[in-house]
Amino acid sequence: MSPEQIYQLHIETLALPKKEAKARRAAFARLHGLTDDAVYRRVKKLRVDGGKPKPARIDPQLEEAVNVVWQYKSSGDGQLSTEQAQQIALSEGALHREHPISSLNQAARRLGVNPAAAYCQRMEAAYANQAHRVDASGSRHFRVIDRDGDDWIVQVCRAEQRNKRWHDGELAWIVSLIDDYSRVMNARYVVAPGESSQMVQSFCVDTWRNGMPKGMPEEYLICDQGSFGSEGSTTAFLDFFGIELITGQPGNSQRNGRIERPFRPIKEAFEQSYLITHKVGARMRLSSLQEELSTFIRLKNERRHPIRRSNTKRQDWDLSIGFRGMRECPEDALFLAVFRQPKKVTAEGWVWHDNKPLEIIGLPPGLQGREVTLVYNRQGEFAVEHDGHSYGVIQPIPNALGEYKGEKETPAKQVAKAAAQRPRKGVGIYSEKGQANLRAVGQKPTASGQPVKRGEATPKVVTPKPRLRPARPTADPFTSLQAYKSLKEARRRIDEIVGVPLHTRLEFNGENMRQLENRLRECGLDRRATEKLGNELKQALRL
Repeated sequence: MSPEQIYQLHIETLALPKKEAKARRAAFARLHGLTDDAVYRRVKKLRVDGGKPKPARIDPQLEEAVNVVWQYKSSGDGQLSTEQAQQIALSEGALHREHPISSLNQAARRLGVNPAAAYCQRMEAAYANQAHRVDASGSRHFRVIDRDGDDWIVQVCRAEQRNKRWHDGELAWIVSLIDDYSRVMNARYVVAPGESSQMVQSFCVDTWRNGMPKGMPEEYLICDQGSFGSEGSTTAFLDFFGIELITGQPGNSQRNGRIERPFRPIKEAFEQSYLITHKVGARMRLSSLQEELSTFIRLKNERRHPIRRSNTKRQDWDLSIGFRGMRECPEDALFLAVFRQPKKVTAEGWVWHDNKPLEIIGLPPGLQGREVTLVYNRQGEFAVEHDGHSYGVIQPIPNALGEYKGEKETPAKQVAKAAAQRPRKGVGIYSEKGQANLRAVGQKPTASGQPVKRGEATPKVVTPKPRLRPARPTADPFTSLQAYKSLKEARRRIDEIVGVPLHTRLEFNGENMRQLENRLRECGLDRRATEKLGNELKQALRL
């Protein structure tokens, strides 16, 4: 059985229903003396890129369009984007404009065409600094434990211990920036309580000024839909320089995740080597760790390009920049990132900036829920503008640890808390019966219940005070039915006050329940308590 036969079986079973495809594989297995599972495993390897096929058949026109694009790609050089593939299929008359791009991609996968080798690339830069990819991710094997002046002390840990917060809730983050054409990248460790847009913006500006890839992107900046991609300051910053923000790219680093891919060598090669060569719990300064990471990134940029094997990544970037020139990053780029932003005033009179609430001083009435403009000057002062008027300065609200986000009790903690409050019963010699047995044999019991040894002074017996069970709460029957020992007692009490006979076998429907609720309202009970009693009564009667 050759791989060509397996591939042919894969193509034949793509458009078949599930039962027919299973019967076809069983016949193929009997013909070649194999089991059904062995054939299924070999066929499944060919479906890694496309996933499980749908039982519906492929549109013949889409199949023709895929073949046309595949022939065009085989005769040329380089990769084709999805938009270019669609234009080729339209120009050759093999595709209608009402067919979406996603249909062309799905047809290619179901026909067995490898998207990475064919054309299904979301966007491919044509030259250096046309598009940059940026993202932030948490460190896998380092956590922050202390601070030493302007530096931080980090500790090597296992992956399951990385999110354990030690010093003021700070975590170690990795921010990376990579050129989409040459694959030249830069990365840095940042200490912060969480991912923020200001953290990523400052790293990008510093890299565009002094790092590599140097210079701002000319057309695109690709990121995910995190705090950096969703913050209004990022949009205002990129719109000012005419850079288009692209989000929603695949985020899985094992497949087509171009955003997450720079973190694979850092976490799996750089940090994993630390876990192997150092003991768990080893400490180091973040500055020394950053120096080793910079050396690792520099050596990685000197490696051969994965597609253009003749040059290294750095040489590929230098050659492209030499022909096109570089777009310099201005000095006040970070200031321009937040200088004017549209914000919406909350009901409390706040605006949110960089995932933090800011309070408006002297807020006039009537601005809650409206859209205002957040203004930031070079002195670091905030203000709010609306209809040409300025309404004061924004002061940050102190966000103490645990003030807005309390500690959530897990079910295990709730059980332990209830057990600690429950009165403990005596067991063994600690019980009253054990104390009486000790007195009967002539031994003096102690406070702990143990007999006194010879030569020792008799300690003072401390009789513990008995803990009384809390009294059963006497609640009104309209408020809660749980204050009674049985459902029959609750019904009897309702009969006395409401005057509606509730037989034990009476089956309630929606109309009877509404009549009961109306009768309860007539007795002077408010609507919320009436609905609560009705819901509890429904639950008690199991309606």
